[in-house]
Amino acid sequence: ACALSLVFHSRSPHVPTLRGDVRLFELPERGELWFGGGADLTPFYLDEADAQSFHGFWRRLCGRVLGPDEGDALYARCKRTCDEYFWIPARREHRGLGGIFFDQMRELRGEVETAEYFAREVAAGFLTPYLPIVRRHWAQPVGGAERRWQLLRRGRYLEFNLLYDRGVRFGLAQLDKVMVSAPPLIAWEYGPAASQPVREDEALLEVLREPREWAFGAMDGEIVEFLEDD
Repeated sequence: ACALSLVFHSRSPHVPTLRGDVRLFELPERGELWFGGGADLTPFYLDEADAQSFHGFWRRLCGRVLGPDEGDALYARCKRTCDEYFWIPARREHRGLGGIFFDQMRELRGEVETAEYFAREVAAGFLTPYLPIVRRHWAQPVGGAERRWQLLRRGRYLEFNLLYDRGVRFGLAQLDKVMVSAPPLIAWEYGPAASQPVREDEALLEVLREPREWAFGAMDGEIVEFLEDD
């Protein structure tokens, strides 16, 4: 087994959290070899241009690997799998805006080499759609209400990791290994504490409950231009 996992927790609530990973599992005695991985974005405040550019990048990456039509089908499948995986049943919401996620990928177009190429391209692309988003938002002013909202939303992030992460559920990951990917500071508040000022983002909560198709539609040309400019 071989894996690379990256998690970036931003200090600013205007900069989303990024998670990306790729992995390889090989079982020689069974003649099995497969790949997994993906990348997803977890913002605290919704910026639709960020969501469109992030998803647009992964759609185009799939197209570079398989061509436009097959690439769109691959992106749609990986996007749907990502939405399904990062679901928090107890909250009835998704952890973030998703991205792509794939697992037990033994081949693409009937070829192990193409599956490996896809996994390598995903790893090489982790930061490409993320850094323009960071540059757009990192200097925005932050108040106490925004910071408190960020800490509360980080609590959702850790809830998923502790309750629903596949490695935890199957006993494959120890708790200290899981906590390595946790945000450095988190808040849960109930009762009187919950009445303190907080700047919620209802638009974000709406798309966390009902995921949207960010990469398809009339905005495609603008997404490409935005990424190329940055």
